[in-house]
Amino acid sequence: MTRQTIPTPEGVTIEVELAGLGSRSVATLLDLLLAQLVWGSAAGALSGLLAFVPGDGGEFLVAFIGTFFVGYFLTVFGLVMVTRGNTPGKRTMGLRVVGADGRNVTPKQHFVRTLALYIDILTLAGPLMMFFRKDGRRLGDWMAGTIVVHGGLEGELVDPWLRQDWQEREWKVLELSPAVGARFDQGDLALLRDIILRREMAPADAKRLHREAAAGYCARAGVAPTEDPRVALKDIFLFLREARGV
Repeated sequence: MTRQTIPTPEGVTIEVELAGLGSRSVATLLDLLLAQLVWGSAAGALSGLLAFVPGDGGEFLVAFIGTFFVGYFLTVFGLVMVTRGNTPGKRTMGLRVVGADGRNVTPKQHFVRTLALYIDILTLAGPLMMFFRKDGRRLGDWMAGTIVVHGGLEGELVDPWLRQDWQEREWKVLELSPAVGARFDQGDLALLRDIILRREMAPADAKRLHREAAAGYCARAGVAPTEDPRVALKDIFLFLREARGV
């Protein structure tokens, strides 16, 4: 089991369990069989229709191969777009594609890694890279800036700034005394965690939310807010997490 810690652009650290070569290979095989069932039948039907067209037979093979490869790409790309990286094969194996920075994968990233899948499979570059790289990324992941993890990110985003403690911090921005902890309860800590980990918001909306939250929490703590609201939120969160014994 390989775990990786990811510092996100929001200043939050998350920890994920990377998928290995075995589980990823099985997931890819399942998706390949599904695509082959759908588009292999379509390609066969097209070749059957072309059998009635005069020719030397070469166009039949071209039509079959072309229809299958294009169809497979459309099938896989469509699946990852609809399921946000959790194709039937990956869902069966409990896997999901996410950005290497912890964000959800964009359509462009899905397109690049799906297109590169042909290279990964035909040249064996994918299995070789997954075997030798510690992060288990294939060529398509490297090109698209993605990783494949067990269970997605929902179960991992349980706590910001993993392995960081308030008392061990050398540089604290806010002056928070033990008495301040009594002004907040477990619900306040949970709400603050949710605000910090909210990752689906537009940057402008997230910035406004952080600013408003920092102002409110700082007022209750009896301290002045900082210029960067995320700094204040981090100080208060680490302090409350320790004060509440979480």
